[in-house]
Amino acid sequence: MAKKSKKLSFKKFVLLYKYTDSAVGDLARDILYDENFPFRASISNQKQYLEEQGFFKLDIFDELVNHHQNQESISPPSIDPEYRKLFEQIERLGKKCLEKDERDTIRTLWVENQLYSPYSSSIIKITPHHNRQAHKDVLEVYAHYFRREFRYDFVQFSASEESIKYNHTTQKSERNDFVGWLFTCGENSYRDSIGMVKTVGGCCFRYREYSNAPPGWALCWIWLHPYYRQRGILSKNWKLFQQEFGQNFDVEPPFSKAMASFLSKVGHERSGREGK
Repeated sequence: MAKKSKKLSFKKFVLLYKYTDSAVGDLARDILYDENFPFRASISNQKQYLEEQGFFKLDIFDELVNHHQNQESISPPSIDPEYRKLFEQIERLGKKCLEKDERDTIRTLWVENQLYSPYSSSIIKITPHHNRQAHKDVLEVYAHYFRREFRYDFVQFSASEESIKYNHTTQKSERNDFVGWLFTCGENSYRDSIGMVKTVGGCCFRYREYSNAPPGWALCWIWLHPYYRQRGILSKNWKLFQQEFGQNFDVEPPFSKAMASFLSKVGHERSGREGK
């Protein structure tokens, strides 16, 4: 008679998802990096802890708990080798300066003097000619998080993007104008002694051509770490975006409830522009 395999503890089971390309994988990394997460507490207390930290996607936690409880009857999570390689690169950046109470999926990022100082000390600007590949790598990870949270079919930013791209439909090369941004925790996150800065999210603008309006810039996606939402990060940088891209740049849907509420608050209305 075959010996029954021992059921993994919750923490060891969560480790299986550390490099998976899924919403459950995102949550797994969050709680693994949180040294205060109560792994030995009850499920209800764990959920309460996540709520207190500002994490609102509790259905994802329920899914992870369900997987753990039924681990003997489900297949192990699949790990995407390319995604693991990308995320390990980001982890190596974080290991340059780890704080014991860090809870962020992306913890620290080496930026030297790349902060976008003319308007803000809490944002990093990324263009096709940006010379810091590490910044593009981090922005791509945030694009992955955005895709999963909002159920997109594809990732809306790649760290390998350049100023020219090939259009497979028209079979022609065309301009690829984009401006990405990484959000940080502000002036307090900058550490002069080692030059590290912690990022908490990102967004990307692209230059669009429309069938019913002149061409212009559009905010294509924005993602903030759950622990840093509703803390005024977008409000603080909104005027900067208006200065960079015009007062009425387009904001592409779909919108979360929080984003719809923010756009209403700042009086930003949908333009009804249609892409070509």
